[in-house]
Amino acid sequence: MRSLSRSLALLLFPFLLAACSDGVADIFETQPPITVAVVGPTRGPYSGLGGEMRAGVQQAEQDINAKGGVLGHVLKLRGVDDQCDAKLAAGIARGLVREKVTFVVGHFCSTSSIAAAPIYSEANILMISPSSSSAALTDEAAARGSSNIFRVVPRDDTQGVPLAQHILGHYPGAPVALVDDGSAYGRNVTRSTRQALAEKGVRPALAESVPADTEDFSGLVARLKAHAIGVIVFGGYAEEAAKLLLEARRQGLEAAFGGGDTLMADDFQRRAKAAAEAVFMTSLPDARKLPTAQHAVEGLATFGIDAKGYTLYTYAAVELFAEAAERAKSLDATAVAKALREGEYPTALGPLSFDAKGDLKGSRYAIYVWRDGAAQPLRP
Repeated sequence: MRSLSRSLALLLFPFLLAACSDGVADIFETQPPITVAVVGPTRGPYSGLGGEMRAGVQQAEQDINAKGGVLGHVLKLRGVDDQCDAKLAAGIARGLVREKVTFVVGHFCSTSSIAAAPIYSEANILMISPSSSSAALTDEAAARGSSNIFRVVPRDDTQGVPLAQHILGHYPGAPVALVDDGSAYGRNVTRSTRQALAEKGVRPALAESVPADTEDFSGLVARLKAHAIGVIVFGGYAEEAAKLLLEARRQGLEAAFGGGDTLMADDFQRRAKAAAEAVFMTSLPDARKLPTAQHAVEGLATFGIDAKGYTLYTYAAVELFAEAAERAKSLDATAVAKALREGEYPTALGPLSFDAKGDLKGSRYAIYVWRDGAAQPLRP
């Protein structure tokens, strides 16, 4: 019943906001609206995440419009479903360029963001992803000379530092194996872990890469046992991580197991079952608990919506655009991007600032552990 109620709230949310904003429109002069496109999956296996994106943008739209909009313009939402499909995302980006949207919140999946980013760059449209962590997104944009691609989550190649710190602090002297699934994400997790360990004088005892569709991990586990591995760091996605963990336990290998933020997925715990207990992984802290997020959390709660997951990240993306445009005194993407790089911005996520590539300054990943069927933050 709770999930049904939340789904209904998400469905009705745009209409509720429209009703709330009837009187707000009177404060605006005859300025054309600013079209804010939010692009993410609203169908398929990631549809719930796309719903979180839209809820965050809609709440930000309401709050900003209630304060007078951006440079006297009202924000107007344009929601689009890309199904986390790169080819579809590129086509959507070209369509949004033709529509002359001002600002894009998205895309959700890194592959979609990477496919769409060059199209927005060429058209001088600002893009802020609330979720795409692939290092390639901003690396490729910088290589093209683009300055209008940003994200409000850390790069996936920064996950290795907290993983290495956790290993060195909790399993000193244990032989470490680094295993990835061949994906760019997986390689970034293991590569950054290797670099962070190397800075402390530790080299992995074994490094392996397996295809993403691997079904039989028995040979790999046999090699892990032969090297007396005490800690396995897996870079990749939940399904393969669970398969490797289950095979390790089947063969009696009780090595500690951890990896990147994909291991936070409920799908990992569902597949691994009891074996998930004590698995460690990186994750972003729960933004709902931040003092800076309480206004947005309470606003969403009035519509029966939990500000979980990426909801507050999309909210913050809209906040950043609005404040940077005000500071730049312009809606031009180049001017807004320049302002974003030059200052620190108060947001629901706390103060944020960006480097030359459009990446967040500072690391925000923390270590979580699966305990009693729930992912819990590791206590010092």
